[in-house]
Amino acid sequence: MLIDPISVITNLLTPAKARALIANTITKVLKNMGITTLLIADLPFGEYKVGYGTEEFVADIVIILTTETRGELIRRKMEIRKARGVKLSYGALPFVINNRGIEVIEPLPKEIEGVFREELISTGIKKLDELLGGGLFSSSITAIVGPAGTNKTMLVLTIAARNAMHGRRVLFVSFVESKEQIKTRLKRMGYDPSLFGEKLHIYCISPFGLLEEELLQNLREVINRVKPELYIIDGLEVFNLAIGNEAFIRYTYRRAWELKNLGITLILTMSINYPEERMYIDNLVDNLILIKSRISGDKIEKRMFIWKLMGKKSPSGSVLIEETETGDLIIREE
Repeated sequence: MLIDPISVITNLLTPAKARALIANTITKVLKNMGITTLLIADLPFGEYKVGYGTEEFVADIVIILTTETRGELIRRKMEIRKARGVKLSYGALPFVINNRGIEVIEPLPKEIEGVFREELISTGIKKLDELLGGGLFSSSITAIVGPAGTNKTMLVLTIAARNAMHGRRVLFVSFVESKEQIKTRLKRMGYDPSLFGEKLHIYCISPFGLLEEELLQNLREVINRVKPELYIIDGLEVFNLAIGNEAFIRYTYRRAWELKNLGITLILTMSINYPEERMYIDNLVDNLILIKSRISGDKIEKRMFIWKLMGKKSPSGSVLIEETETGDLIIREE
């Protein structure tokens, strides 16, 4: 039996009669008849106690639905305040309302799980593979960082395209560019996006238009559908700006380990002047590729450093990274 809302009835009664109705008539009679009962009660803004308090006392399970605003966005949470006979792992769960109704978003795992594997994945760029000791370990996490204009996006687009050409399923997520713009860039680099078929999936989304819980749900759905072997996220600094440092660190650490446990190789790009600027997630990643730029004469010189390489010896020197007239990249020794 569902009574929606019980508040309409209790508000017409004195507190004593309302408590008697809930404790005796509804609870005892219906429970003795073997009827599962759901009571919906209104919770006025600013109030923490439901009705006269009797509702929470006699109920076996109490769920409170709350909302809060962040800018122009509304965050909805489901607080499981009480559940007799059940061990609660989480007190409050975010949920969203969409065309499928209400969906509770499963929290990110608390545990640290997953490990990179000995299998090597080629970047598709011969010189970069050499610097990485043959390629990237499967299930590893790699960050490519550097100031804006250091060809980070072009580098990961090259990695995505060449892996897709060799039959590997690739998911490319951009926080900074549209799908049409990325396809245009691929064409300029000499790749025909239509030839990749189902091997390259491009997903573009603004983190300013969604709460991190909604973004998590959307990306989980995409990953479940695509089942990528290689997952590339371009423009992670935009996500950091959208949700703030504290939420970014908490989300990124737990999400990265979730992906590692799924056996997905992850590559991230982030516009930041590392190591002068704090990155927050440099301890998280297995590999850290740093690109620096400086003015040399009348030219801008871009250099790549393998700053961190998990399980292998990092090269001590740097290499030059250059863009050709056709939009391709060349990585070479000086």
